[in-house]
Amino acid sequence: MNKVIPGVVAVVVSFGAGLAGAEEAGKAPAAASPVSTTSTQAEAEPAMQESANPFTAQFMRLDANRDGAIDDKEAKADKSLAKAFGKISKNGKLDEQQYQKWAESRKPKG
Repeated sequence: MNKVIPGVVAVVVSFGAGLAGAEEAGKAPAAASPVSTTSTQAEAEPAMQESANPFTAQFMRLDANRDGAIDDKEAKADKSLAKAFGKISKNGKLDEQQYQKWAESRKPKG
């Protein structure tokens, strides 16, 4: 039942080699740096926001350049939004609150 997983062994060996090198230089090993944000983590953040606001995922899908607003070019990805864009946009862009107000107005009542 004692099986060795090659990837785990490689990580342990690599980590151990780094510690040995630091000891040889007479220095204590540096504290581990925090893990940087990866695209997977960044993509998970909108999913967490989505549960709080169902329109967030839709808004983020349309906000292709991630500037926090939907412009007329981005609105073309949704035919209904593109058609209404000129009427609902005050400054040529929609922020998330403006988008949500428009999207809620389209929901069937009842």
